[in-house]
Amino acid sequence: MLEQTTVVDAQRGGVIGVSARKLTDEPIAIPGGQVQATRYTFITPYYAGSVWYDKSKHVGARRVRA
Repeated sequence: MLEQTTVVDAQRGGVIGVSARKLTDEPIAIPGGQVQATRYTFITPYYAGSVWYDKSKHVGARRVRA
């Protein structure tokens, strides 16, 4: 998903730290059924959340907290 420890904050300007890591493979519900996807978590000074990617690297779901 993300290998950098800093990213450009285009919304506020400047550079911010980010931490991202792979958690686990798990089934997620999408319209039309379920798919197996890999869950990643991320944390920045402004947001934290999870994102799931299926095997073809399509985003299956997102959950973000400000």
